[in-house]
Amino acid sequence: MSRAEQIAADALHRAETGQINANDVLILEAAARKGIPDAIPRENVLSYQAWRGKGRQVRKGQKALCSVRTFIKIRDKKTGQTKTVPRMVAVFHITQTDRIAAQRCAG
Repeated sequence: MSRAEQIAADALHRAETGQINANDVLILEAAARKGIPDAIPRENVLSYQAWRGKGRQVRKGQKALCSVRTFIKIRDKKTGQTKTVPRMVAVFHITQTDRIAAQRCAG
């Protein structure tokens, strides 16, 4: 892989994993409007599914801080190839979530 290809691959990876700060200003402005001064994107401001992955549930009735653009990988049904596409996702602050109670096994 050439140096230019490596730089392009690294940039795409940062975009896919949220390491690009393009959405940070939107998130910080939206949080300030809602009176949330400690909003830190990718740390305590995440999407609904990301909070689920961290063992937290967005409380019913909570409104998103804002919607931001992200990139996800999907498999093309016709070709079977994976491609990256942009998506808009709603983000929530940790104060809008609760821990998911550990499920107990019936025994």
